[in-house]
Amino acid sequence: MKKTHIFFIILYFVYACEKNISTEDIVPEELKTFLIVDKGNIRYLDTILNAKNNSHYQVITFPIDLDSDGTEDISFYIKRISDFYLAFYSDFEIHSLNDKLKIITNDSILTPKILEIGDTLNTKKSWKKADKLSLLDINYSFFNRMDTEIIGNWYNISNKYIGFLIENENNPTYGWAKLSIPETGWITSLTIHEVGYIKAVYD
Repeated sequence: MKKTHIFFIILYFVYACEKNISTEDIVPEELKTFLIVDKGNIRYLDTILNAKNNSHYQVITFPIDLDSDGTEDISFYIKRISDFYLAFYSDFEIHSLNDKLKIITNDSILTPKILEIGDTLNTKKSWKKADKLSLLDINYSFFNRMDTEIIGNWYNISNKYIGFLIENENNPTYGWAKLSIPETGWITSLTIHEVGYIKAVYD
């Protein structure tokens, strides 16, 4: 083998070792399947955030430490405004408490993408970093159902998942939260069934 060929081979390996690879470009083998229950760290919460129907104005927040490192990463948020049982407005949101947090969203609208078991966390997904993301907005009129306005794709959703990424150069965290927003009565509740994560370690 010529000396010039050896030189270029060595140069290639040096470049490959020194290249700064984004954590979004690396998906570990165990994450090819979105939910791997026998490898992930899972907490079963089954927490119901339920706004009261008889409250004129109510805000509910529920912060969560997604990766169990002692720091809260995300907060689920419900705001409900009612007008003496004539109409109501409900707002379901996700607020980021960690500047390294990203969530898989839809390409067209800035709302968390609805994921299923078996979906993958890969570079084809749209990761977004935002202070808040809307799950669902509802303006409901009791006099005229035709005036009801529903914005967002998390209406009447049961046991679906959002995907998240907490960026870190050497050990990014990939994970999920399992949610339900049922169409029950005046649509006032959000259930957080579980959160799970897997840390990917790169030397």
